Amino acid sequence: MNRKKGFLILFIFVIALLCSVLGKIRSLPIERMERIIFDWHYSQKQIPKETNEVILVLAGEKSFSELGAWPWSRQKHAKLLGLLGLSKTVMLDIIMPEKKISSDDLLLAKVIKTMGNVIVAGHVTNISDKHTLILPYPDMYNAAAEFGITNVNKDIDGILRSHIP
Repeated sequence: MNRKKGFLILFIFVIALLCSVLGKIRSLPIERMERIIFDWHYSQKQIPKETNEVILVLAGEKSFSELGAWPWSRQKHAKLLGLLGLSKTVMLDIIMPEKKISSDDLLLAKVIKTMGNVIVAGHVTNISDKHTLILPYPDMYNAAAEFGITNVNKDIDGILRSHIP
C-alpha cells in the first residue's frame, strides 16, 4: 500500500513539474498538487526541538513616551541593540534603506557587526508588476550576520512555503 501511495505522489509530482515547465500553468489543481507534495515532503523531516526562549522587543506607546517620538535615531537603535548583546540571535525588522547622519550610520553598523548575530531586513515592492528589493543602507547590510525579507505572502491555503520576488 505504501509503495502505491509513493508511486501516486511521484506520478502527480511529475505531471505537475511537466505542466510547470511546459507552460508555467498555475491552475488551482496544479497549485494544490504542488502544495500537497511540498507539505508531504516536509512532513517526513524531523522537527527540531525548541530549546530557547523567544523574546519580542516591540516599540509601542510606552516606548515612545520614554524614548521619544518615532522614528528614532540610528544612534538610539545602536544603544538598544547593545542591550541585547547576550542574545543568540537578533532579528531587526526595521528597514533603513537611506543613509542618514554618517556617524550614526557607522555606529549602528559597528554595533551590528560586533554583535555578530543580527539579521537585518529588506522589503520587496511591486510597482507596475516589477519587483524591487529595498535593502538596508550598505554599511548596515554588510555588517549583518544574515538577511531576510519582511513581507512574504501566504499561499491561498494560509501556509507560508516560499517567497520568490
